[in-house]
Amino acid sequence: MRQVKPIILNNFASMFALVLIIGLVGCAPIPKSTDNSEKTPLKLSMIKRDDAGRYFRDLVAKFAIGNTQGSTGLVDLGDNNSLYVSVGDDYVAATGEACRSVILARGAEISIHSSVCNINGVWETVYFP
Repeated sequence: MRQVKPIILNNFASMFALVLIIGLVGCAPIPKSTDNSEKTPLKLSMIKRDDAGRYFRDLVAKFAIGNTQGSTGLVDLGDNNSLYVSVGDDYVAATGEACRSVILARGAEISIHSSVCNINGVWETVYFP
């Protein structure tokens, strides 16, 4: 059986190259979906505008931007599907977008921490399993 020797990087240039390669792997583009179906029940077919003139992409985002911190309510997603949404703190994401934390829950199931962010002028839920 052949024994594999580990590669030992013993100079700065080799370490820099390794860090650069590892960093660039994370920059690969995310493949776009080829089908036009929405991946979650939160997504609307198009961007909508609320009474205050703010654009939103999903119903959780609409609830989060339309209510104050500490508000909790039931958001009807249609098709006998609904979520309890609790609105949390406002913050600025590392990417510079204005965001608001939300907690999503379905009945007695475990709650999920998520965020609603203003991405290119449109509020949307950025995490939904």
